[in-house]
Amino acid sequence: MLNHIILQGRMVGDADLRHTNNGRAYANYRIAVERNYKPEGGERETDFINCTSWGKQGEMVSQFFHKGDMIIVSGALQMRDYTDRDGNKRTAASVAVQEVNFGGTKREPAPYAQPAGYQASGYGAPAREEAPAKEPEFVAVSDMADGDLPF
Repeated sequence: MLNHIILQGRMVGDADLRHTNNGRAYANYRIAVERNYKPEGGERETDFINCTSWGKQGEMVSQFFHKGDMIIVSGALQMRDYTDRDGNKRTAASVAVQEVNFGGTKREPAPYAQPAGYQASGYGAPAREEAPAKEPEFVAVSDMADGDLPF
């Protein structure tokens, strides 16, 4: 089975760093993720997604990510059933984060297509200038000899 989710969004607020009774750190935070489509005549809708990072990663998120910063998270989607104060059954979704990446701050755009060797720090690291990409050369399968075919 596969349960893997990758999200890019903005921090809704600063992360809430806490510790378990055993002393293990964890950070809870929410990110705002815009949907890929825009309804006709409307604005893009936004989903607010709860995330949890554990251990050193949780400490790092609480130290280096702040409200409005772009963040990229990768992890597993978890569903939790609970009963609210009124006795209604509810379901909550959250992401158990396994990997976190900087995606830019409010002042700089997210590096969507990062050149090789570029590490996005999100805090003013300059992007490396690259030469424009060359157009790929396409060869029709009918132009290849039988020995050149990869299958």
